[in-house]
Amino acid sequence: MKKLPPLKAIPVFVEVAENLSFSKAADKLFVTHSAVSQNIKQLESFFDKKLFNRENKVISLTEFGERFYLKARESIRILEEATKFELKKINEINIQCISSLAIKWLIPIFPEMKQAFPDLNIKITTPMHDYYTAGDTSKPSSKEVILNSDISILYGKKEDFEQVNSKLFFEDELILVCAPSVAQHNNLQNILNKYPKIVVDVPFREDDWAFWSANMELLETPEDNNILFQTSLQAIQAAIAGLGIFVTHKAFVIDELKNGLLINLNTKKIVPDYHYYLIMDTENRQKKTLELVEWLYQKV
Repeated sequence: MKKLPPLKAIPVFVEVAENLSFSKAADKLFVTHSAVSQNIKQLESFFDKKLFNRENKVISLTEFGERFYLKARESIRILEEATKFELKKINEINIQCISSLAIKWLIPIFPEMKQAFPDLNIKITTPMHDYYTAGDTSKPSSKEVILNSDISILYGKKEDFEQVNSKLFFEDELILVCAPSVAQHNNLQNILNKYPKIVVDVPFREDDWAFWSANMELLETPEDNNILFQTSLQAIQAAIAGLGIFVTHKAFVIDELKNGLLINLNTKKIVPDYHYYLIMDTENRQKKTLELVEWLYQKV
């Protein structure tokens, strides 16, 4: 390393240069006048040049002192900005969560999370895709997806996350839901025969109905009366409005079931092959991150 001047003396020099007073600098730095003088002497000795002109108890910067002051002040500013940035990063946690789960589960508990971790700057982001399948080259791998997050909650099979530090977050469950008005005075088979099926028309949701029917040991009803939507959130609202019946993921409708907006028509538990996995950055073992992960597990 190249030889450097006494680093502790530089902030003292900058304070004196800005106030043109040893006494004022001492007061602002909460040190003695002699301590300030000693720091300036150390710098002048290091450079073998005067930093200040001293005439009749009035000081001014020498030409060299002026040049060094401008560089020293800029260096301190850069250090302050770097420190501020790193301190902000230390207290910042990025939680990446698939969009439906973020809207239906994570965001509703966000106020409680902030209350539990008031010093953390928690950022919620969503990945481009709601699920990841090992070997699917049309999507980034789960390893690529978590690069910019401290904690990720993704949907897939266990083998889809073998490249990363993953742990089962919670088990998925498929349920058939409808509005109370639809369920009233109807048994399950009558409801299936009478009301349209609400379907989320995306590749990863297209088998939900077939999987549910097979596990309930029921024949699928014809598709000519289906109502199609592009997102689970749209489909949930349609079910609440009584437009039809909807096979969805229980995690998406917890509040609606609790508030009586929807009725769960399942007569048994149906667990698909895909679940929710929590993934942590392998290099991130900070206490705050581990505490937040533990808190999230308590909420599922």
